[in-house]
Amino acid sequence: MTKFETSLLAICQQKGFYPKTIGSVPGAFTYNYPLWLIQTMEESLPTIPKALIVSGFHGEEQAGPWGILKWLRDCTPESFKGVNVSFLPVVNLYGFITEKRYGPSNMPTNTGFYRPGEKASPEAEILKKNINILRPLADNGYISLHEDITSSQYYIYTFEPTEQPGEFSKQMKDELAKHFPNPFNGIAYVDTTSPGQGPPCEDGLIWKFYDGSFDDWMFQMGVPRVAVTETPGKYPFLDRVDATVDLINRFIDLVSKGV
Repeated sequence: MTKFETSLLAICQQKGFYPKTIGSVPGAFTYNYPLWLIQTMEESLPTIPKALIVSGFHGEEQAGPWGILKWLRDCTPESFKGVNVSFLPVVNLYGFITEKRYGPSNMPTNTGFYRPGEKASPEAEILKKNINILRPLADNGYISLHEDITSSQYYIYTFEPTEQPGEFSKQMKDELAKHFPNPFNGIAYVDTTSPGQGPPCEDGLIWKFYDGSFDDWMFQMGVPRVAVTETPGKYPFLDRVDATVDLINRFIDLVSKGV
């Protein structure tokens, strides 16, 4: 068990959260890499909003998982009052440990969810097999915490059931702008496209990019607020971790208010 996992489970025990593994990815020497689900409430009333927070799809993007760990360590009941918040802290634990982008299969980890003909990585297969658990946990909102390790500029992907970006998109982008002054403008690169073939990004915002990712799939299944944040990896690590914590807090606040 890694230091990260040991700390995660100790915090859950201290705070009374509910950790469980929803699957594991086979690695070398019979070691399996678990995929943890952390729930702040074992059950909730139907009237309580539900929000799912995910990180660690890509192993070299380290601030997301550590930001979740810091949020879990420092949170109080007031931090998520009235919201049933759940976490997938590290989707790709092998990549996180080795600081490699993908898992042991070396397959892209955030594709192959609903498009015909697209192959899913072992990590993606676990998410697909558990979708009947995960989708209800995102009934009112979903956020995936990423980083662009090559960039000094921030950007964010958002989905809302409106023709134009709404208040949710604006406020999540504004939260990034508090920490990083320069938004990205241009064509973003993603795993499922060739360089120069990605989505257009205007003033740090990529709107409704249907790329077959888990994030896109969540919106396709009716999650009303979806965000994928990209903190700029050229900033100091602890600054990115602090930004991640604030992004989590802003996201929970928006979900609680129905923004």
